[in-house]
Amino acid sequence: MNRGGYGGGGSSPGYASGSGGGQTAVKFEKNDLFHRVIVSGGGGGSDNGGGTLQQSDDGSGGAGGLEAQRFNIDCMYIENLSANSTFGFSFGQGESSRTDGSKNPYGIKTPHGFTDRGSAGGGWYGGFCSHHNNGGAGGVSSWVLSDNAILPKGELTFYDENYEEIGQDRYAYDTSVSFKFFDVQHESGVWEGHGKLIITYYPLTSHCLHYIHFNCNAIMYACSLS
Repeated sequence: MNRGGYGGGGSSPGYASGSGGGQTAVKFEKNDLFHRVIVSGGGGGSDNGGGTLQQSDDGSGGAGGLEAQRFNIDCMYIENLSANSTFGFSFGQGESSRTDGSKNPYGIKTPHGFTDRGSAGGGWYGGFCSHHNNGGAGGVSSWVLSDNAILPKGELTFYDENYEEIGQDRYAYDTSVSFKFFDVQHESGVWEGHGKLIITYYPLTSHCLHYIHFNCNAIMYACSLS
């Protein structure tokens, strides 16, 4: 088994498959999912390192973003199952590829093959897996606490990478807090690379938090009102 990245990345079954990338998050007051104020989502894993984007044996994983990119199965882009500000595999957690398919009611129920199955990344909401040996897994959503952010309402149930329930809680903040952010820009990461280091740089300005992420992760920066 290849463990997923720290911060909610789903684990893959091993062999040549890619696990999900973990989120990078800024949290205030408490170290849990419900005190996150900036989340940069991780990318989804690919089926193996030999596939080429949109060519044969392509099971590429999606990149992160405000609305995450999905994944490919045998070079076919899967249009549904996109993580965003209100929907995904689970709040904060990406899906792990399973031999018996997804336990999430919206996930893919019919698995294909036993190896080469990528797992999804972790973010504001985690991504879904294809559960297919020529398929990748979804990238995940990024999020920033700002005036136009979509805030979670009520209690949220959150799950582990196999969709076993962990617990319930409410998001800690609203837009009346003094530490919300403005001038937020979201950029999806890159699909291609297969391990190549790709850096995007933003010029430094005062009172700004800057985040640089590599390969399939989302890239984000935001300026604090404080």
